Amino acid sequence: MNQRPSRAIARALAIALAVAVAVAVGASGCSFALMDRASAGDPPEREPRCTDTEGWPIWDSAVGTSSILVGGLQLGVAHDTGSPAVVRAIGIANIVLGGVHLASAVAGFQWAGDCRRVRDDYFLGAPAEAPARDNAQGGRARSE
Repeated sequence: MNQRPSRAIARALAIALAVAVAVAVGASGCSFALMDRASAGDPPEREPRCTDTEGWPIWDSAVGTSSILVGGLQLGVAHDTGSPAVVRAIGIANIVLGGVHLASAVAGFQWAGDCRRVRDDYFLGAPAEAPARDNAQGGRARSE
């Protein structure tokens, strides 16, 4: 019995490897690398320069999910066909790379939200807190 993978499986592995390399080179945590974060502290005196769109986090989510799926596929095919250890290592690397992208996506979504809040404070002015009012029974009035 021949232990070597069939030509179709070998071709599928080659395609998966090409996709993995393209993903790794093309986008390695775009939110980490390309988003400008809002500055911490008091509202700035000039317009904040930060990224308030969620394009990069969405991209990171798609790439991370794809990398994890491709890595799982590679591990499954490697297990079923008895492929060399390097194929399994590539599958594991894809899963790790996918995790980095998903972490970048989470950070990017948080940074975009922080940026929108800072920009709102700048353009609309920081909202003043309404003073608490005492009600007739001596307790505090509920804010609604």
